[in-house]
Amino acid sequence: MTVHDVIVVGAGAGGCAAASLLARQGADVLLLDQSAPPRDTVRSDGLMPQGVYWLDRLGCVDAVLAEARGCIKGCDLYLDGRHLLTGRFPSDSPYPDFALLVLRRRFNEIMLAHAVSSGARFAGGTMVRDVARDGGVMRVSADCGRKAVEHRARIVIGADGASSAVSRSIGNNLKDGVLGLSVRTTYAGVKCDAGIRVYFNRGFFPSYGWMFIDEHQTACVGVGCAVDQKFPPTDRLGAALRQFIESDLKETLADARRIGPFSGGIAPHFRPDAMTADGVVLIGDAACQADPLNRGGIHTAIESAFYAADACRLSLESGDFSRTALARYEALWGAHSEPDWRTSEIFMSLAKNPGLKELVLFLLEQVGTLGEADPRFGAFASGVFSGVVSQSSWLSIRALSDAVPRDPAAWASLLRENSRSKTSVAAGSVRLLAGAVASAVRGGAGLARRPGPSIDWGLEVLTKALTFADRRLAAPRTASSPEN
Repeated sequence: MTVHDVIVVGAGAGGCAAASLLARQGADVLLLDQSAPPRDTVRSDGLMPQGVYWLDRLGCVDAVLAEARGCIKGCDLYLDGRHLLTGRFPSDSPYPDFALLVLRRRFNEIMLAHAVSSGARFAGGTMVRDVARDGGVMRVSADCGRKAVEHRARIVIGADGASSAVSRSIGNNLKDGVLGLSVRTTYAGVKCDAGIRVYFNRGFFPSYGWMFIDEHQTACVGVGCAVDQKFPPTDRLGAALRQFIESDLKETLADARRIGPFSGGIAPHFRPDAMTADGVVLIGDAACQADPLNRGGIHTAIESAFYAADACRLSLESGDFSRTALARYEALWGAHSEPDWRTSEIFMSLAKNPGLKELVLFLLEQVGTLGEADPRFGAFASGVFSGVVSQSSWLSIRALSDAVPRDPAAWASLLRENSRSKTSVAAGSVRLLAGAVASAVRGGAGLARRPGPSIDWGLEVLTKALTFADRRLAAPRTASSPEN
């Protein structure tokens, strides 16, 4: 039986990227996926600036740009139906200052075509059931149609998503932590400009809504929330999506028609017990690497593919496929991505607690108002939310001092916005202070209503904060980025 250098399980963004990089370096790569293209729906999904950057590094950004159905320079933020902020992507980051809207089906096809043209072999319609070590190689057991098949490789890369069979095979307990749940649908004939909109509403918080509108007047509309055993979903997300459409999008979608079903998604937002094992590497959602703050998973999957490909290349060259040899992957990911991921995890832990609804929304409103008054601060805030700006910047005194508005007029605008008349700075100061106190009190009362879960939640947040601080001090960003 043929023993491949690498088998990649999952032909999504991360899997195709890893297959492309390794095949281009001369490795014998087999790419497996349970589906055969075309995959997914007619919806346009957002590709953040980081994704555009990594696609450029990968060498297929031109094909994606040619298929783009919208080039977006910023994002609109709404609270209870009121526009708060138009946040622009910063122009002084390593990433481009725009996002793309691309049909997910076409994006998948481009990524797969790039992997195949780079030299990888694709076998669709293959459902992987198990991965096990057999002597010095990895045995991949799968079903192809009604036939059981088996493939062998020196290394297996698990890129098979949140319910990863590869992750289970190395002992990880799936869905044992915070999960991002979402439901979405697609509308045509949406009469508004192309863009990305994010909606928060007291009626369905801690869920939030979004709408991606492309240049063909097609919109992807959805809601998402973070849940775990302490805070299970209080409502069915399908009902929350209907409520979101009826309350926040009623006018926007008045003349539009729904052209897609309600479809659900799940993304894990917790560290698995292991990202590597002897002969095995996990990337993307299989490694729970989606951004906990904005739930973005495409760019994080492609980025992790670069680090995984670098570690696999060195293992293939040395002939050492042990977990120790493949640990370079975890070191690279940890040095470049883990600080921001853990910062996002802390923010998500704070926001997922429904008892803190009023406090979180109050702070969000002040940040949005100040960002609208000061475009520089607005770019910083939206950059952190999207991940274009390092999310750990919120915990950096220097970064915050650089971003905080220096123009007194911006602060005066914030205070006036908090006054009843929208003109009095003094009255706004009083109301801002009163609002902060009232929101904090309501937050405390919300926590007190559920003392058991609240104590567990408080310990969780404290543990995550201490873990972040410990790793930040013990593992500074020193590892070099792989050049592929």
